[in-house]
Amino acid sequence: MLKLYFLFFFNLLTITQNIRVLIKFDNQGIWLIDKGLFKKYLVTFQDNILKVNGKKIYNNFFKISSSDYNLPIKVNDHYYQGSINFKIHKNIIYLINVLNLEDYVRDVVCAENYKNWPLETYKAQAVAARTYAYYHILNQKNSFYDITASPNIHQAYQGYCDHYLISLASIKHTNGQILYYKDKPIYSMYSSCCGGVIPAKIKNIKLNMPYLKRTYKCDYCSKSSNYVWQKNLTEKELNIKFKDLDQIKSVKILQKDAAGCVLDIQVIGKKNKKLTGDEFRNLLGLKSTCFDLKYKDKVLKINGKGYGHFMGMCQWGAKFMADKNYSYQEILNFYYPGVKIKKLN
Repeated sequence: MLKLYFLFFFNLLTITQNIRVLIKFDNQGIWLIDKGLFKKYLVTFQDNILKVNGKKIYNNFFKISSSDYNLPIKVNDHYYQGSINFKIHKNIIYLINVLNLEDYVRDVVCAENYKNWPLETYKAQAVAARTYAYYHILNQKNSFYDITASPNIHQAYQGYCDHYLISLASIKHTNGQILYYKDKPIYSMYSSCCGGVIPAKIKNIKLNMPYLKRTYKCDYCSKSSNYVWQKNLTEKELNIKFKDLDQIKSVKILQKDAAGCVLDIQVIGKKNKKLTGDEFRNLLGLKSTCFDLKYKDKVLKINGKGYGHFMGMCQWGAKFMADKNYSYQEILNFYYPGVKIKKLN
């Protein structure tokens, strides 16, 4: 009961801006929607036909809203506030969660951070996540959603968060706050651990976004397990990853940028293959593109640092800055030089 009261009271304080989050898209699927009080819906999409409780939907769109007081609804194994929209476009079904921006930010804070981190870290994360979301609302590239729920594309969102009290506090203290650069909301990128990499030295940085070109090093994340890391792959594992090359003989880094990030790499077997640093990272599941390697005795030893793309806020760095009693404003100004924090109208 106390939990429901907090949720209802919080919703009275939020701004009215909504966001449309793409949860999933597929060419077929079955979803069980539970609104509580025996209100259940079986939604199916097969052979380009959308049905709800066995009845065909002819306009290619169906919406299920949450109950009174914005209590979450259950979609298969996840809970969501707001509404769930089913949209058919070019023979694909899109599941889109439409909800209040502040509710969304609270759930992103839960998904992106650990439970036991300091409140100032949560506040910094809330402002960065809200700004990132609002930037995509203003610069949407799709007509029926603003942002995806995938951390590999945008930022992590797993629906309604049930351990939200500390994140609720972070939303309350930063309600509606956005990062601006020259009176425009910024593209507030962030990643897990910067590993001490200086963003301004990264070759592929967006030149029209000065607030991402931090020229000084962050050492606050040095105690993170992701600050430096190692991964070893055997000859067998490499041959599976590069099965088109047939018997790997060597792996060589061809080029790095000034930040130490790998730009190009060559894998040599009976055939040769050249990859970008990002392609190599994704193929082998590495934490970043900042690494050195050595292929010896049929084992590839990779030593790297950092986790993510190094742009914007370093989440582990923000955590350790908060441990040192830095405020969330100081954390944000450190990672996004030149920005100002303003209230969203």
